[in-house]
Amino acid sequence: MSEQSRGALPKNLITRLPVQVL
Repeated sequence: MSEQSRGALPKNLITRLPVQVL
């Protein structure tokens, strides 16, 4: 459960980072 929560956090941030920058 800890690995799934951690993998979803960075994935959401990385996907949102480029979207906001653009």
